Amino acid sequence: MTFPTRATTAENAPEKASSSLAGDAVDSIGRILDRPPALVGEALRSETRLTTRWSHGALHDSLQGLSSHVVMTYYGADREISWRCGGRRYASRTRPGTITLIPECHDGRWDIAGPIEVSHVYFPQERLQASADLLAGGKRVELIGRVGSKTLRLRAFSRC
Repeated sequence: MTFPTRATTAENAPEKASSSLAGDAVDSIGRILDRPPALVGEALRSETRLTTRWSHGALHDSLQGLSSHVVMTYYGADREISWRCGGRRYASRTRPGTITLIPECHDGRWDIAGPIEVSHVYFPQERLQASADLLAGGKRVELIGRVGSKTLRLRAFSRC
């Protein structure tokens, strides 16, 4: 599979970004950053969206719950990062090889100590479930929020 190399942004192409649940999440993140996420081409299966490797400045703002899950990875300099969500505080450092997971509908306060270089993947619960069905034996799965984590954690639930 090849990916288009021409990037668009939520700011330059609002009709593309807003046409899906993932697009709504891209738009929401773009509103609190100094520059919007740089999207790669068209949406993939289940409206999954990818960004190019891009940079944004420090962040000290609240983000409403998103309409899709987001996985972020980091490049370059370490930065302090924290997320306050649901009475909990998650804190770490952005380092190459670590990820941040924002489950859909999880809002909170974000603090990033300086400029960072990132890539994002935006995807709906439907895509997560389809990807996890074999591993979870048909049970519903849910992402658990993490900041600067080296491990990916899923929680599987029995179907009622």
